[in-house]
Amino acid sequence: MKLSHVIVPALAASLLSTSALAVQGSKFSATLSKTALMNEATNGSAVVMDTMIHTANKKELLIGVSLETGLYTQTEVRGKNGDKDSASAMAGIDITVYVDGVAAEPGTITFNQREQELTAVLGGVIESCTFSTDQDGDGMTDDSLTVTIEDDCTVTDEEIELIQSTMSAHHFNFVAPDLYAGDHTITVEATISSDSSSGNGSASAAALVGKGSLTVESVRAINQDGGLIVLE
Repeated sequence: MKLSHVIVPALAASLLSTSALAVQGSKFSATLSKTALMNEATNGSAVVMDTMIHTANKKELLIGVSLETGLYTQTEVRGKNGDKDSASAMAGIDITVYVDGVAAEPGTITFNQREQELTAVLGGVIESCTFSTDQDGDGMTDDSLTVTIEDDCTVTDEEIELIQSTMSAHHFNFVAPDLYAGDHTITVEATISSDSSSGNGSASAAALVGKGSLTVESVRAINQDGGLIVLE
């Protein structure tokens, strides 16, 4: 995984390091990734991006997180003789931004999630049938014959499978209010979660985080109602 740090042009090229991102008077900081940040997984959390910035007293941080997110879900049902079968799969990616270890507003955000369920009533595949044409045993061929599939025929499971694999880009803005003067560390944590269940068939799910960008800007909210509102 290769991450590149980007800072405002006003900073000298010699300051292109993580520690230099928090220089006095800096207004903007960013981290960009040209490669996948979190490979395909079923469950787990990881810090996928981080940066630093220096703020004056009573400042807010406007934090933008943009990520490619990929989801994979697979469901298969199997059955015969009119049996009903179901399979389900869920995959999701949640993002939380932390400033000095404290979650930025509005907290954890679901960047992408899919719930997939497949249900079917299946008759099965008839391979062959064996039955007697003299069902009453009188030595004569009966005029009417009754064939019972489950008793007189060899039936194998019928199968239906649904697979979805998608990749998309998403963005969300986070805010850290009323910060003290000094250096601040911003981290982006991605949490991949998945779940699957099946009867006679199978089910699986996974997710990944691809390329991304983290941008942080030091701002000052207006000093009146409406400057920074958090709805509970």
